[in-house]
Amino acid sequence: GLAAAAPGGAEEVEPRDLMWAFPSFAVFLERSATTAPPGFPIWARWLCLATFWPGVIWYLYYKLEVEEDLRRSRGLGIGGYVVIVPFSIGLAAGVFGEFAYGALEGGMLDSPFSCAFYAAFAWIYLNQWFLYNKVNQLFEEEGRPAPLDPFGLFVPGWNFVTGIRQIHFTAEYWARQQGRVLPRDGFAELFPFAKKPTLSLLELATTPSLWFNLGRLLD
Repeated sequence: GLAAAAPGGAEEVEPRDLMWAFPSFAVFLERSATTAPPGFPIWARWLCLATFWPGVIWYLYYKLEVEEDLRRSRGLGIGGYVVIVPFSIGLAAGVFGEFAYGALEGGMLDSPFSCAFYAAFAWIYLNQWFLYNKVNQLFEEEGRPAPLDPFGLFVPGWNFVTGIRQIHFTAEYWARQQGRVLPRDGFAELFPFAKKPTLSLLELATTPSLWFNLGRLLD
């Protein structure tokens, strides 16, 4: 079972919810200082909100930790470093090539920089597919319905929804393994689609109440 495959224990894993993955969202909350991740200063939250790269770097750190949690505690996947380091190198190569040589203005295979850039995104998409399936596997092994649609990765808009749901349900799983309840997540409360146990694209498209909870914004 899972316990036999796990080199570590679930008690060692920090449930990383949406507020953990997107700490800048807390600047809109009254109790931002006590919002996950613990100890994340308010100035750093504003920095992630106001500028692009700090938020990207933090989110990549989130992904690294989530993949490492699954590898260490459940024996699933190749680990965060193998996922994130190649992506980061390819991303950096593409950005450098664009600034230095305009390398991204042509085709995907026109230069080593563009090759590295697009290969990095192919790699991260492939591993996101695996991540969605790993989260579904954990839920199904508990006898719960799989919460994620892996094919959502390839549908614009639906891929964002699926990614948000992956963050929430991964955190929910680890909290449940520890006998805990996730603390109130302001991000998930504002977007009800994030927490619905199962969700299809058709259901989301035809159920406006799942899109946005204005009442939580006014609380």
